[in-house]
Amino acid sequence: MLPIRCGYVSRYSDEEILQSSFTSSHLELLKNETRGLFQFSWNSYKEYGLPYDEVKPLSCTPNKRRKDSLDLQNDVLGNYHLTLFDNLDSLLVLGLWDQFNETLQYLEDINFVDFDIDSDVSLFETDIRVLGGLLSAHLYLTDERHVMFEPKKGRRLLELAVDLADRLLPAFDTPTGVPLPRVNLKGNPVNSNLPHDTSSINLLPMTIDPLESKWLDNVSGIGASIDSFYEYALKGAILFDDEDLFNVWNIAYNSVQSNMKTFNDYLTVNVDVTSGKNRAYWIDSLSAFWPGLQVLAGHIKPAVKSHLVYLKIWNCFQSIPERWSINGDFTIEGSMALEWYPLRPEFIESTYHLYRSTRDPIYLAIGQDLLMKLRSMFLCPCGLCGFQDIRSGIRQDRMESFVLSETLKYLYLLFDENNYIHNVLEKQNNMIFSTEGHPFWLATHNRSLNDPAQYFTTSPLLTEHKFLDRIPLLGTLWNRLYPEKTTNDRPTLPSLSLPHSSCEFVARNTDTFLSSHLLQDPTICHIDKIFEKSLITPPYMNSTTAIEFQDNFYHNYGGANKDSLTSTPILETEVVTYRIDPFFGGQNTLMDFGLDFVIPTIRDLRLSFEIIKPFETSSLGLLDNAAIDAFSPLFDNRHLDYVTKLVSINGVDIPTNSNVYCVKVSPSLIKSDQIRISTKGYFTFDNNPVINLIVYTDLDQDFGVSSVV
Repeated sequence: MLPIRCGYVSRYSDEEILQSSFTSSHLELLKNETRGLFQFSWNSYKEYGLPYDEVKPLSCTPNKRRKDSLDLQNDVLGNYHLTLFDNLDSLLVLGLWDQFNETLQYLEDINFVDFDIDSDVSLFETDIRVLGGLLSAHLYLTDERHVMFEPKKGRRLLELAVDLADRLLPAFDTPTGVPLPRVNLKGNPVNSNLPHDTSSINLLPMTIDPLESKWLDNVSGIGASIDSFYEYALKGAILFDDEDLFNVWNIAYNSVQSNMKTFNDYLTVNVDVTSGKNRAYWIDSLSAFWPGLQVLAGHIKPAVKSHLVYLKIWNCFQSIPERWSINGDFTIEGSMALEWYPLRPEFIESTYHLYRSTRDPIYLAIGQDLLMKLRSMFLCPCGLCGFQDIRSGIRQDRMESFVLSETLKYLYLLFDENNYIHNVLEKQNNMIFSTEGHPFWLATHNRSLNDPAQYFTTSPLLTEHKFLDRIPLLGTLWNRLYPEKTTNDRPTLPSLSLPHSSCEFVARNTDTFLSSHLLQDPTICHIDKIFEKSLITPPYMNSTTAIEFQDNFYHNYGGANKDSLTSTPILETEVVTYRIDPFFGGQNTLMDFGLDFVIPTIRDLRLSFEIIKPFETSSLGLLDNAAIDAFSPLFDNRHLDYVTKLVSINGVDIPTNSNVYCVKVSPSLIKSDQIRISTKGYFTFDNNPVINLIVYTDLDQDFGVSSVV
């Protein structure tokens, strides 16, 4: 993959960004660099994209909607300033007041008074991107607490939102009341060739026919086509204090946890809604939102675990494939069900929420890594572009509006501790991000909202719709979720103001400025083995160390202590480079030889050890000084205060009485002051004798003799 020359020039060097200190000044630097990338991409859209929806970042031309086209990439476009409206609130979140005012002035200059456009648009995408951007920016401008309190401008944005909403409402005028997926903004008939699909064990299928009131499939999951159902059940409950929605969320979430979890509960897969059996062995990139939603619900520990899968995928591909195959075949092609990566935001969205809830610096390190990748891999002449094909590194000449409105917004907020969202809105307990990353909150304190009749207009179409009575399918939905209850007989729940004791909290080490809870979790190694067949790095990518085990990060936040009593998951920081390189199968496969194991080389391994001291409990029992001294002949008769025992390799547990034999070791490691090999072939890591790790260089050679040195 050849580098692409870009017009963006950063103020910061790689060394300044990659400090791994995460002090206030470092976070300020990361925040400013993210804002710089946003401004570069935003200015590119203004120069080369307007008045259309997107800018093509490679060719520096506008991306326009093609009339009557049926391809999915065209479906989101409408020739109605999509990126502009989607990012009105982004300009406010990032503190770009001048650019925001310039944007409003631009709309006045071109006399943009309504959405009277002959364009067939996606109801869902228009709702979450355009309508969401208008309403969120309106909230900012009408919130008296915000520096940009300008209610007149806010009213103008609300008027545009009402106009657009009125044009979307005819999509709901169907026999079932379930909306059509597309609508013409001018009120003209929609292209009839466009498909009509929308978005017993409490699992809901993914697609509905709104004309015939029937499900179009029998598959359920958490990713594309159904993700927003879960989001708005929980987020609607939080925003509006709605107990019914909260009950929907609880029932749906518990059903997902009961029926869709697999692979040691790391993964949520697509299943049959009737039987619960697995229907597809892949996950899509959109499902990376799930850990963030779990955080919002207070389920922190499951969120950490499910997020770890996406971290491993990112470590491997330096991106998140649109669909990643769980059961690969040791080839890069076998691991890709869909091979593109359009810089989707869901992974960084969940990373942001996990950091806000745990303050674990690993999530800052993930954001820092994404920032570096945006600078080095995805920066193009006129914006940011993802991969069209991850397998080959071919770029995608597209920058969807969510790259700015979500990916860069969540990345910026990850680094901006003093943002208005964190200092003011977070404290209200009812602020949520929509599925497109737009902040929403109930602002009952606003003067401008005290007189709804004066400030709001009521749509005739809206007042005519009594949705719950008109939609038979919703009755079916309620009956599925609430057996033996009608739509008018729903269960009630206690107040959503839950006590802290009902939520999960992650214990943190307060002895240091920051420490990574994730690095203290032994299961961080196990997952590599579980998914080894699907985690195959493309050959053109440089081999990189996993984010969580990069030298600087581990040194600062690993919290490892060689004096720990037993089952120390990670050895001391000085030997990190010899055991932390990611293991993705094939390169260093662990071979089982009966009770013992053989590894080809000491490289590309994650090793877990325990320290065994006299009279302290260990996997070998309680050993006295004489028992420890008995190992002395293996290490050239040195006096031993303690010994170290290898307990797992890349997540594979080593039985108590088993040895691990290594075929060879790199000469560069042998020359290290931290690596020693005894005449008997036993390893010593930084003066820590390993009693069950032995080196030999010839398969015909006796295991007890080494000719390495």
